[in-house]
Amino acid sequence: MKILFINTELYNDFWGGYNRDKQLKDVFMNKEFGVCPPMGLLYILSYLRKYYEKDPSLELIDLRLEMVKYYLNGGKDETTVDEFLHEIIETNIKRFKPDLIALSVLFDASAELAEDVCKITKGICGNAKIIMGGFYCSNRYGYLLKNDLCDFVCIGEGERPLLWLVQNELDPDMSITGIVSKEQFLKNTHTLEKDFLDELDEIPWPAYDIFDDRDMELYLVNQLASPNISGQRERTGVFMTSRGCPRRCTFCGTTTIHGHKFRKRTANDVISEIEHMVSRYKLDTIAILDDTFTLDKKRTVEILELIIKGDYGVGLQFPTGVDIRTLDEKVISLFKKAKVEDLHIAVESGNQHVNSFILKKGLNLEKVKKTVALLEENGINTSAFFMIGFPEETMEMINESKEFAKDLGVIWISVNTPTPVFGSELYRDCLERGLIKEDYYKDKLFTEAYFSTDNFTAQELPKIAYDFNIEVNFLYNKNIRTGKFDKILPRYLDISIRYPTHIVTWVCLYYCYKQMGDDQKRDEILRKIVELYKEPGDDSVNIEAWVTGNANLMFNKYRDGIYDLCPEFKNIPELSA
Repeated sequence: MKILFINTELYNDFWGGYNRDKQLKDVFMNKEFGVCPPMGLLYILSYLRKYYEKDPSLELIDLRLEMVKYYLNGGKDETTVDEFLHEIIETNIKRFKPDLIALSVLFDASAELAEDVCKITKGICGNAKIIMGGFYCSNRYGYLLKNDLCDFVCIGEGERPLLWLVQNELDPDMSITGIVSKEQFLKNTHTLEKDFLDELDEIPWPAYDIFDDRDMELYLVNQLASPNISGQRERTGVFMTSRGCPRRCTFCGTTTIHGHKFRKRTANDVISEIEHMVSRYKLDTIAILDDTFTLDKKRTVEILELIIKGDYGVGLQFPTGVDIRTLDEKVISLFKKAKVEDLHIAVESGNQHVNSFILKKGLNLEKVKKTVALLEENGINTSAFFMIGFPEETMEMINESKEFAKDLGVIWISVNTPTPVFGSELYRDCLERGLIKEDYYKDKLFTEAYFSTDNFTAQELPKIAYDFNIEVNFLYNKNIRTGKFDKILPRYLDISIRYPTHIVTWVCLYYCYKQMGDDQKRDEILRKIVELYKEPGDDSVNIEAWVTGNANLMFNKYRDGIYDLCPEFKNIPELSA
């Protein structure tokens, strides 16, 4: 059997919202991109290779990677997204002639793109069947099947269900745990039981050999979306060592595919894969993408001690964050020895009521402060995720969260408005309250909030979030205010390169160099600030736009905070209102 896998995850490049008529030159307007191997599909590929006795012929198209390659190789700027999708999908289907096409759709934000891919695929696939899977599909199987977008949907994890489907020759009437066929759905004979593998060591390592060396190189050097200050990109390998999360956060839908039971690979299997990847691909960094890597302390300690003992000469990262309540002195000391330099934690709200009862995250915020301090003592830079704009949340609660973030002293925060993803309690709550429609994501820009509440409109919330960001990361950043310039200066330098009109960044650079006694750089940056401020402002430009932000309007909006940081600016005529 010939099976063609297609990864549809493109959305992160569509900052202005997905639009099939957008030209590729506008998709990559910021000249930045990141590509990460489609891990879910690679695990399914390796599982089929091992357990399907008929030795299937398998191929994979990563549309995101293909778009990046097209862009880097000088493809026509005027090519639209729709034209690109038609060309890449049609070429591969006609060449490979698959029996089954398996589409992966991870996130709701890719839903409209995925529908376009389905329609293109159905128009040229001949007699081939289509199966869809991923977080989005698991929660919208009825919509996908009712609208004839595919023949099957995989509910939950896909390794064993897909194996059983192909072993049964794609029989639409066969009852397979984790698979819903169009026929079963229309007859209402389907079940929604999921098939979870308890022993994750049964799944072979991701089938990276499906990619040629050039494609694999793009994955290795572009998983961390931007280069460091030196311009060099680290070679990063990504790993997944566990599945399932026992937490009950209202905004999260991950348990709808992986369940609440924590399942884990053995430490020996994880270390063997790390040794293979470091040797094969000359890695600089190991990035673990688990939702709950540190949940089992015994396994965490075992893996970290083996990494330390192996002395692989690589750094260790957790891009999706770790659960801060699982960290203690022993784990943090092992992090330090294992070359963890930066750590992301998900605080979400610095208001205890919101954290405990609206988000149901249940962090003890006083313990969070103590743990962050312990991380700092061990030389680990910490950044934190925050969200604002939940139903019942007030401005007073948001301000309390902001003050908590300022006092927390992390290097950086990310603050966003919540997305009511399918399968989450937040989605159901917003739907019941009438805050969203079923297809909440349609006609929404990436930079907009998805819903209004009794206290805020969807238009106000991103501006409030941006103010939160400016105050905590820039003007009242605890590290800049306490003179820890070695920690924060590289971040400001990076932003000044990537977003040269972001005048508040230049103000912070000015302050750093002034306090460090570098008068030459201080004066150079002051001239830059004056130059940016003098540029004619365009009132139509959104102040909150990082790429094209209006420097003059931004300075005026945050003038009080700028004066608080740099009171001497009050006496500079060129910077007067």
